[in-house]
Amino acid sequence: GVAGMASSEPQPLTLDQALRTALEKNRMIAGARSEVASAAWGSRRAYTNWLPKVEVNSGVTRVDDETLRLTNAPIDFIKGIPGLDPEIKDSIRPFAYKDTYSTGLTVLQPIYNGGLELIGIEVANALREKGSHMLRDTEQEVISRVKKAYYNALKAEEMVRLSRETERRTRSYLESIRRKAEAGMRTSADVLRWEAQLASDGGNVVEAENGSAMARAALNEVMGVDLDQAYTLEPPPEVTAPVSARGEAGTTSAAPLYDPASVREHPGVLATRSLARLQKTNLQKAWSGFKPQVNLAFSYNWEKNGTPSLDGAKTWATALMLRFPVFSSFGDYAAVRQAREDLRKV
Repeated sequence: GVAGMASSEPQPLTLDQALRTALEKNRMIAGARSEVASAAWGSRRAYTNWLPKVEVNSGVTRVDDETLRLTNAPIDFIKGIPGLDPEIKDSIRPFAYKDTYSTGLTVLQPIYNGGLELIGIEVANALREKGSHMLRDTEQEVISRVKKAYYNALKAEEMVRLSRETERRTRSYLESIRRKAEAGMRTSADVLRWEAQLASDGGNVVEAENGSAMARAALNEVMGVDLDQAYTLEPPPEVTAPVSARGEAGTTSAAPLYDPASVREHPGVLATRSLARLQKTNLQKAWSGFKPQVNLAFSYNWEKNGTPSLDGAKTWATALMLRFPVFSSFGDYAAVRQAREDLRKV
């Protein structure tokens, strides 16, 4: 793995390789990709709100002996009526069982719930669009950070080289001063001054080496590799470009520093637009709390009895349910106002 490579010989690393590694392993980009994948599944889930919901309910209830006796007491009274047809007596079922088993099937088909189904699809699509733009924006940010970190690491290496060269020259000059001082051509003060300079240069070397180590760690961090991974940085080829192009009349024509069209197409701007679209949809969702709901429900049940087998009477029912909110303790009103402020903020 990457950690195992840290102890091996430094590998050559170009700026292009650093960029490719970051796009593959950077944690921010990986998180943005996961957000895009999550939004894609959220979009699929939004469409499932139109599908029917099917539930099977099954349970068992046990009562104490006293409750069982009191509940079934009327049956003993009915069976004791003189002249009652024996078939009627035999057909009377207990009002309660020691263990009561129940089983039922319920199907709910959404029809209209204040437009929440369509709003859910809009929200999911806005999130998916926002995630896609955020991924592009994150990739651009990481590329920029990699380039800065790469050049900072090169600059830090150059500072180490310069500080070491300065220390070497100071040490060489100090030795020359000492020989001249022994010959009476320099004073002891000159020797002390250059000894102090050598000590200062040594401190500069340590500081430059620390800066180089920090710059390399920052580069590894943005690349998404182990912080101790060693590389031999290769300076990129020198790039030269004209600052401007002169026309026939001798005037200078250069590209504008600010292009509104390019700014409008920046992924960060597009992501914010998607967020604004999302907040508009959330406002519509808040308004749905004031709208009616219409749903179709179907239930199929087996009679409750004392056995778990489905041997009881079978009943079914279909219902068209209309719900209209009248008063929700101002919660719906507060949700609308909150959604408006969120939209205004975006």
